Amino acid sequence: MEKRNIEPGSVTIPNRLHCNYRWIICAGCLLLHACACGLTASAFSSYSPYLMETIGLTNTQTSLIITIRCLSSMLVMLTCTRYYQIFSLRAGVSVSCLILVVSCFMFAWANSAAMCYLAAVIMGAAYSYGTMVPISLFMRNWFHDHRSTALAIAACGSGVTTTVAPPLITALAESHGLRYTFLAEAAVVTLCSAILFLILRDKPADLGLHPYETVRKNREEKPPVSKAKDVILTRGEHLLFLFAAFLVGCLGAPYLAHLTLHYRNTGYTGVQTAGALSIVGIAMVMGKFFFGIASDRWGTYRVNYLFLGSWVVGCLATAMVDGNSIPLLYVTTVLNGFGVSLGTIGITVWAGDFSSAATYEKSIADTQFAFSLGALSWATVPGVIADVTGSFRLAYLISTGMICVTLMIVQHIYRCHRMAM
Repeated sequence: MEKRNIEPGSVTIPNRLHCNYRWIICAGCLLLHACACGLTASAFSSYSPYLMETIGLTNTQTSLIITIRCLSSMLVMLTCTRYYQIFSLRAGVSVSCLILVVSCFMFAWANSAAMCYLAAVIMGAAYSYGTMVPISLFMRNWFHDHRSTALAIAACGSGVTTTVAPPLITALAESHGLRYTFLAEAAVVTLCSAILFLILRDKPADLGLHPYETVRKNREEKPPVSKAKDVILTRGEHLLFLFAAFLVGCLGAPYLAHLTLHYRNTGYTGVQTAGALSIVGIAMVMGKFFFGIASDRWGTYRVNYLFLGSWVVGCLATAMVDGNSIPLLYVTTVLNGFGVSLGTIGITVWAGDFSSAATYEKSIADTQFAFSLGALSWATVPGVIADVTGSFRLAYLISTGMICVTLMIVQHIYRCHRMAM
């Protein structure tokens, strides 16, 4: 880690900015998540039809780009702890953005499937080094209280990108071509890398500050329920938790990736489906933000029932849509958006609650690995089920069962360690 001690009073930034620098850190992490997660995972599918047309890829070859990116990110996640022992957080996240720039250049000049696959491998590394592992470490260093809220703000980055990037990518690709679009993305990410290096600092001490902590008038006043606790899981509990993260990974990207096909197969029009997916993106942003605030205010244990319970209802409703009821369509999209938000903010908060100061970094990395493994393992299963049964209904019914199992596992661990408050 970067070690730099600055005595209080030697910093030249204004006092007001001094006091609120923690929110600048949040904004930087949001920008990081928008690049490393939003552009590599959420918005990348916008490039798929143009890659097929320009390079001449088949549907299978195009799908393999995403699969290879998921596999790469999962394997690179194993090196994340070592990576941030070599680099400071500030330098490491800036480098992760530059890795994404390299991937963009490779896609821009790709003329074969093999070149796209190599670019996807590099993109997977950018995803692993630039998402929730470093963001969690920034939040741990800068926030003693309200850490879940800070994490939620940062995790909204991918939702913002999902809302803004696809229409821009489509417009540029249509008007200027695929190569120009990838080069434009590379330029934007390079600028973001420079901004992140300028504004981020590993620890408050680097600016003569202290981690954020709620000011209490009475020393006997209870701290916020989200304040970090040292928790040591047994080996069995740790494996159970990783299995829960694996299940959430199965339900993350694959869950949303097949919503379009499911809605269209049940009879909804393209316009209705597009509107529903836009609502999913908005609900994801709102869900992440609300999860963080609610966890800090009422405790993660209680909020888990709200979010996972809503997801169960939404998943069942998704399996039941019939192509006729518009209100049912939009209710399912809102509930699904809230549920899928757990794929970033939820499992990260759980990992923080189920760890000690010494095991926090490893817990985050292990959880992200299990999540990526789940996404990779389940990615093609809904499609296979649809080919066999003629619809995605059974896939979403199975997903409902997975959510129920996740709820039981996570809440059991909270109760075992007396965090059920």
